[in-house]
Amino acid sequence: EERIDPKRMRQIRQVLKKGVILKEAETEAELDTFLKMLRRNYSSKVRKHLPDQRLFRLLSREHPHMEAAKVFLVLYKGKIIGGSFCMYSEVHAYLCFTGGLRKTYARLHPGVMAVWAALTDAHRRGYAHFEFVDAGLPFRKMGYRHFILTFGGKQVSTRRWFRFRWAWLNRLLNWLFR
Repeated sequence: EERIDPKRMRQIRQVLKKGVILKEAETEAELDTFLKMLRRNYSSKVRKHLPDQRLFRLLSREHPHMEAAKVFLVLYKGKIIGGSFCMYSEVHAYLCFTGGLRKTYARLHPGVMAVWAALTDAHRRGYAHFEFVDAGLPFRKMGYRHFILTFGGKQVSTRRWFRFRWAWLNRLLNWLFR
């Protein structure tokens, strides 16, 4: 908490006082509602890809003993207004997808709370690193990257790749940079 932007921390405290609840998805209905909301959020974004809902079900439901992934929900008066999907490995937690009804519930900051739910869970479970997947290119101005940097992290672009239309060029570059 000491590394988080003071403005962001104040927002989180205020929203929690207003009655917003953060919890892990427990039922299929909750997961379906979250995926429907996420699909609506990502449908308007050109460069974002949302995989089939079977991936979410497979990782979060079918192997609960492995705890490979979790879905966190942001609820207000019993309605899901935001959420996030987080995957786990040995010492890393990866925030893969996040979204919320940010226009309808702007004063409740559902996107902020969705990230906060995943971040606090990863900290509570003792993960050494929390990574935001797809934060964008470091040399291009991007609003999402600025948003996640307010949570106290630093940008490291280690898992970055470029894909070209021509397969032969991809193979050549892959061979050069291995």
